[in-house]
Amino acid sequence: MTMTITPTTLNKPHNLLQHMVLLRNFVDLRLTLGTVLRVAADIISLWGAFLFCWLVVQSTDSTILATKEFIWLLLVVASFSILAVITYIGRGLYNRMHRYSLATKIRSLSEINIAWFIITAAVLSLLDEPIIIPFGLLLTTFLGSTILQSLARVASSVLRSEEVRPTGEVRNEADQNKVLVIGGAGYIGSALVDELLKLGLQVSVLDAMHFGEESLSRVVNHPNLKLIREDFRHIEALTRAMSGVGSVIHFGGLVGDPACAVDADLTVDVNVTATKVIGEIAKACGVRRFIFASSCSVYGACD
Repeated sequence: MTMTITPTTLNKPHNLLQHMVLLRNFVDLRLTLGTVLRVAADIISLWGAFLFCWLVVQSTDSTILATKEFIWLLLVVASFSILAVITYIGRGLYNRMHRYSLATKIRSLSEINIAWFIITAAVLSLLDEPIIIPFGLLLTTFLGSTILQSLARVASSVLRSEEVRPTGEVRNEADQNKVLVIGGAGYIGSALVDELLKLGLQVSVLDAMHFGEESLSRVVNHPNLKLIREDFRHIEALTRAMSGVGSVIHFGGLVGDPACAVDADLTVDVNVTATKVIGEIAKACGVRRFIFASSCSVYGACD
């Protein structure tokens, strides 16, 4: 996982790669249960704020349901829901949550929502036939959704901290016969998994499988092998994978100068920040042995 990154490499322009990086948050987005729940929570927050403001704050007459203005209002809220989620994805609020502090997430949400509110208000005012939508309703909907989304992230942050924080509760006793190999589908990881299984150990492999599972094809049906197809940056998946494990061997990361030079921030996020988090969770879960190794790019091809 360790690699050499020189200033020259990072400062060298990669025009094509830079354009690709702009889309990385969309490409890297995985439809895991956690991602689906986060997207659903944001959409529900928006529509919940709209319904609350429409029914309670504005006390709008029910006769408006059949009017053209109400249909336009629904279209505006639906459009904002879609565009906001797309913007959140581009900002990395769904697949790079661990990178941002809680304050940064809330600030990003507020900035995005304010920007879309201004754009929406501007577009409505420029229409040839201005649509009569109560400005107060529009404003309170945007503000209400921002508050609800922020509260959802505060709750999520508290729950994640509770998962990692050691407590006096009984937890699964670390079993020295159980080994978790992070990045076990990689070049060195797959070779090690084979050897560990030959020793009669129970092996779990935590790997996003971005390059497929061919490297593990020889052992994929082994009774002592468990494949966990998750990104090791997902704290929930990481915590579950470490439950009851005696040893953790970490091989995950971006490998080689070209790959690391595409996005220096992502490289640090994956290779440095995530490794620190993995170590902290391993300690909290009672893991007795933590082994961190570099990649073939460092060691070179050998037996």
